[in-house]
Amino acid sequence: MRVFLDISFPLAIPRPSLTYHAEIAEPEFLQNGIRVIAPINRRPQIGYLIGHSSAPPAFVTQSITEFLDTVPLLTPSLIQLGFWISQTCLCSAGEAFGAMLPGGVKETLRQLVSITKRFPNSENAPESLPNALQWLRNNTPSTTRAFFQAFPGAAKRVREWVDKGWISLENQRHEGAGPKLEKRFYLIPNQELRLEVFTPKERL
Repeated sequence: MRVFLDISFPLAIPRPSLTYHAEIAEPEFLQNGIRVIAPINRRPQIGYLIGHSSAPPAFVTQSITEFLDTVPLLTPSLIQLGFWISQTCLCSAGEAFGAMLPGGVKETLRQLVSITKRFPNSENAPESLPNALQWLRNNTPSTTRAFFQAFPGAAKRVREWVDKGWISLENQRHEGAGPKLEKRFYLIPNQELRLEVFTPKERL
């Protein structure tokens, strides 16, 4: 089922949220407050789900890239607080949500560019391989930030090289510093505990 999602990004944008869509088998389990990855001007960004509906908007929407959480990091009261902060502190709601979360659960995206197996070798390379590709051959993988800083004009040709299969773009996630979320397992009441399934160290 197609569901339309209102995503708030920790960016200085005038709108409180942008609308995307996703195909979800069980939309009744979708909860506000989780993080997603969605594109803005073709660049992936981490945002927060603050609303969803099955009613399509009056404009074309893009699809989100990935759901990052199954359990909401932002409760309804925190979402309400984030909107209040955005109205009183001259920031976007997404920036307020980002400031609420501890550093350990924040993630950043870093885009990497690298050559592929189809990259021209010395035998089939064009007579004048662009300097940007020659540099990338010796510095792969590289962040797109470093690549475009070294060759600003290459941004117009990256899509062409991706279509040819010479280079690839990949989004890499990095965890922030600080306390991490823990996953804990609990024994179900009235269930038999069989020690033979544990290792000797686990029996202690």
